[in-house]
Amino acid sequence: MMISVGSDILEIARVERLQKKGRVERIFTEEERRQSEGKASRLAGDFSVKEAVAKALGTGIRGFSLLDIEVLRDELGKPYVKLYGNALKLFKARRGQALEVSISNTKSLVIASAVILGKEAGGQMDALCETKRYFLSIPKRNPLSHKGSYGTVGIIAGKKGMAGAAFFSALAAYRAGAGLVHLVSDEENRSVLQTMVPEAILSDVRELKVEELLQKSEIILFGPGIGTGEDRERLLLKLLNELRNFPPAFLILDADALNVIAESSLLDEALCKAAEYCPIILTPHLKEFSRLCHCSLEEILKNKEELGRKYAAKHRCILILKSHDTMVFTPFSEDTGKETVPGKEDNFWEGKGFFHNREASPSLSKGGSGDAFAGLLAGLLAVLKERYPEIDKHELAFQAACLSVLIQVRGGKLAAEAEGEHAVLARDLPHYFALAMEEFIEKDDGKDDR
Repeated sequence: MMISVGSDILEIARVERLQKKGRVERIFTEEERRQSEGKASRLAGDFSVKEAVAKALGTGIRGFSLLDIEVLRDELGKPYVKLYGNALKLFKARRGQALEVSISNTKSLVIASAVILGKEAGGQMDALCETKRYFLSIPKRNPLSHKGSYGTVGIIAGKKGMAGAAFFSALAAYRAGAGLVHLVSDEENRSVLQTMVPEAILSDVRELKVEELLQKSEIILFGPGIGTGEDRERLLLKLLNELRNFPPAFLILDADALNVIAESSLLDEALCKAAEYCPIILTPHLKEFSRLCHCSLEEILKNKEELGRKYAAKHRCILILKSHDTMVFTPFSEDTGKETVPGKEDNFWEGKGFFHNREASPSLSKGGSGDAFAGLLAGLLAVLKERYPEIDKHELAFQAACLSVLIQVRGGKLAAEAEGEHAVLARDLPHYFALAMEEFIEKDDGKDDR
C-alpha cells in the first residue's frame, strides 16, 4: 500500500559548485562520497533522492539533517536508502514498511522519486477500514474557516505543582483540532503554562466565574490534576448546578473530578440531575471507577462490564472505562444483542450504545497519558460538533468517545514505533494522536473514507 510520494529535480552544476567550495561533507556521508568516486552526477543523484525522501516524509528538510538520509547502491547499481535519527522516526510515525527510490539523469539534470510503502492489502489497514465505517469521519479543515469554526474548549485543570496535567490536556485539545482553548489553572502554574502552551487563554482557578466559562465554551473538561478537597467539591457542584442555566454542548469529567464525586453523595446526586441538560462523559480508569462504585478493585475486574452498564444507566452518562481493553457505555448499554465488526474481531459493538476496544498499547502506561486522552476527547468533540450539527448530541458524544479510544491506542502505537515503547512520554502523545487521526479524516469530496 502506497503511503506517500516525493520527487525532486536538480542541476548537476549545483553539486559541482558545492564540490569546489568543499561543502560535500555537510551533505553526504562518508560511504556516499566513497561510492560516488567524486563524480558530481552521482552525488547530484544522491542529493535529489534525499530531497525526494524528505518530501515523501511530509516535512521537507526540517527536524533532521541530510546526513540522516543515506543513499547507497547495491551490487547491480540500484539505489536504496538508509534512514537515521529523526528521519527514521518520521518514517516509522507514518507507518512506513518500505522505501523505494529511483534516479534518472541527463547531461545537466538529475531527477529522483521516492515512495513510502505501508502494509499490504488484507493486513491491518484493511481491518482498520472495516472498523472506520462504524464511525463518523473527522472533517478536513475548510480553507475558508477561522478559529471559531472549530469550537471552544474550556479546561479546568492543574492544581499547584500539577501544571503538567493542564499542559497535556490543553495541548491534546489543540492537536485534535479545537479552535480555541480557555485553560483555567492554579496561578502558580501560569509561567510554566504560558511557556509550554502559549496558544491557550489562561486564567486563575481562584478567580473563575463558572457562568462566564460556560457561556464562552462549548465543551468543558474538568478534572485533570485539579486536586480534591472542599474547595474543589464546591467548584464542581457550582458547575453542575449551573448547567441548567448555561448548558455547554458537552461536559467531560476526568481524574480528580471523579475522585471528588466518589467522596460526596451530594455531588453524585447533582451529577444525575445535570445529565438532563447536556451529555456528560466520565473517563475513569479502573481504580477511579472502584471509588465511584464504592467497591474493591477486585470486584471491578471481575464484573466491570456489568458494573459499567449499571453506572452509566443510573447516572445517564457516557462512561469510558479505561484499561487495556477500554469499554464505552451509554445509558442504553443494557440492551441486548451483538454486532461484530466484519474483519475486526477485536473491536465490536454489543447491544445499543456499547463499544469494547480490545487493542492495547503498553506505551500509554505512563503518568499524564490520561490527561492527554481527556484533551483529545475534548478537541475531537469540538471539531465533530461543528461538522455534524444535525446529529443528536448524545450520539455524537458516544461517537467521539469511541473514536478517541481508537485514536489514543493507535497514537500510542505510533509513538512507540517512533520513540521506543519504554521511552514514550505524555508530552509526546498529542503529536501522535494527531497523526493517528489522519486515518479517520474524510476524503476531499466530503464523503466518508470507508
